[in-house]
Amino acid sequence: TLVRLGSVLMVVVSMLLISVVVLLRLLQIGRDQDRAQQITDERLAAIASTSLDAIIVADKAGRVIDYNTAAERTFGYSRDEAMGAKLSDLIVPPAYVEAHEIGMTRYLSTGQRRMIGKGRVRLETRDKTGRVFPVEVSISTARSDEGEIFVSFLRDISAQVKAEQDLIEARDSAVSGEKAKAKLLAVMSHEM
Repeated sequence: TLVRLGSVLMVVVSMLLISVVVLLRLLQIGRDQDRAQQITDERLAAIASTSLDAIIVADKAGRVIDYNTAAERTFGYSRDEAMGAKLSDLIVPPAYVEAHEIGMTRYLSTGQRRMIGKGRVRLETRDKTGRVFPVEVSISTARSDEGEIFVSFLRDISAQVKAEQDLIEARDSAVSGEKAKAKLLAVMSHEM
């Protein structure tokens, strides 16, 4: 009986030792995964904070949950002011608030995408002073602990739009000059 009890005890101790080894290994794997996740989070935070484009992350309710330094420069709101604020109150021009709300409601109820995932789109936005200006925006969705989130990259293209307008005006001026010159030559030729 003692031999059987001893052998059962040896089996139980062996099982306990194996269990401890397995648990220690699982603990090490968990620590490695946590460290890898921490490194990834730090990288993403560094990328977002050093981005030249404004990055705004919003939840399904349209409330800002992340806002980078470039967004502070572009829109004039500090991170503290922006966090938790509704995008429609923060950067959407008053003329487009209703359309923005309708689009968000349509997407959340039907999943129909008009701008999300469509690449770069030109829109108008506004800053803290109320100035409305053109931006190039790219919006996509992602999953998070809070559910679906919207990640927006915005770039102020005011200078580019101004340069385009200046080129169009210069072209139109040149074309009208050429037309005037052609008309003058036609009149001179007719008079001769």
